[in-house]
Amino acid sequence: MKSEGELRMLLAGVQESDARFRLLFDSNIIGVKFANVHGTITDANDLFLGMLGYDRSDLPIHWDGMTPAVWCERDRQKMQDTLDSGVGTPWEKEYYHKDGSRVPVLVGTALLDKDAGTFICFTLDLSETKNVGIALRESEERYKALYENIPLMYFTLASDGTVLSVNSSGAGYLGYRKEDLVGQPVTKVIYEKDHPALAKQFSKLLKNPTAVSRWNLRKVRQDGSRLWVQETARTMRQADGQLVVLVICEDISERKQAENRLAEHREEVRQLAARLFAAEELERRRIAKGLHDDIGQNLAMAKLRLGMLAERDIPDEVAEETRVVLELIQQTIQKSRSLTFELSSPVLHELGLGPAVVELGEWVEQGHGIRFHLEADEASKVLSGDVGAVIYQSVRQLLINVVQHSRAGNATVTLRTVDGAVEVGVEDDGVGFEISDAGRFTRKGGFGLFSIREAMQRINGRVEIESRAGKGTRAVVTVPLEDEL
Repeated sequence: MKSEGELRMLLAGVQESDARFRLLFDSNIIGVKFANVHGTITDANDLFLGMLGYDRSDLPIHWDGMTPAVWCERDRQKMQDTLDSGVGTPWEKEYYHKDGSRVPVLVGTALLDKDAGTFICFTLDLSETKNVGIALRESEERYKALYENIPLMYFTLASDGTVLSVNSSGAGYLGYRKEDLVGQPVTKVIYEKDHPALAKQFSKLLKNPTAVSRWNLRKVRQDGSRLWVQETARTMRQADGQLVVLVICEDISERKQAENRLAEHREEVRQLAARLFAAEELERRRIAKGLHDDIGQNLAMAKLRLGMLAERDIPDEVAEETRVVLELIQQTIQKSRSLTFELSSPVLHELGLGPAVVELGEWVEQGHGIRFHLEADEASKVLSGDVGAVIYQSVRQLLINVVQHSRAGNATVTLRTVDGAVEVGVEDDGVGFEISDAGRFTRKGGFGLFSIREAMQRINGRVEIESRAGKGTRAVVTVPLEDEL
């Protein structure tokens, strides 16, 4: 028989154990219920009751009535296991919520009193976990459907270029089955001449893991035909730490064909424009030569003969008329020279670009009072031909702009050869302009700045303009000497 002290210690232990259990029961960390083999829930904590929509006033509750029929047999087996071994291994099942919906749970049991057939059950609500799992499966199914059916070629590559996966669209578009490509180097479907470009792009991509890169290359179908694709790629690190490359490929063959046709059309237009310019320049030269050699010389001779006549002893009224005619002839000679410059300079084709620009400078000084300076090296002075004609027309128009718009006192033209190109600069000390207003200097039907740029494109040249209001203007025309019209 136990002593009084031993009984008190035992009682204290029971009370402590009961207090710990009560703490667990009331803490609502996990659902707790008490039940018996007759199917009755005699007590439960608030968490268990709440997860099923009940409250304490509903007790006692018959747990078998709360269980869908599909789970009842398994529940009975688990109850018997608990009676036999004292513990029931956890299992998943469902309860009916009070509103009729189903609640997925995880249940574990322990035997309290075998003779009385009473149990304690611990219940964990799996609704959130189940919902996450369902959402995950749905997401995976949507991703798979998108991955497989997207009308683009989608490759997942290892960092060494091995194909880890390819979607059905991608494999089918290239004439393969997916299993024919997985495990193979991606270069299997890349045109051989594009392998170096792909290796370069791949290396850049791996060095910048966060970057999204795009490039164009040619893929090869199983039948040997080729297609142009635009690839968009980026790297991604998987859960196992492996670095992979995701590549989406879009067929741009039709776009490339259109670009090629456009480029061919532009080249045809460029060549046609070049031939037209050459023919126009030839006609300009013929007319200018006629003005200079025939009409100009005849006018000069008429002026000389009439001047000799005016020096003779003639009546005053005849002398006055002779003076008027001489003035008209002089004006006609000047207009003839100006028209010659507008058409084509004979000096350009006979002596070269340098002397022709000198002739333009004389026109600027004599006709408009602007001091002209020329700085030229020997190589650029002798330039003629069709390229020389384009440069001459450009310089002429730039000087016309100086005369008409700059209000300058000085104009300087520099001609020099630099690194296999002729560089022509036209600079003035006038009022200048804002570059955005450059279009206002283009004359309709004339050889304005727009026409200069167009002409430069035909001979692979370029024109650059530097100007600021009140600071003068400098235009530089650069033309490769090896390129001809």
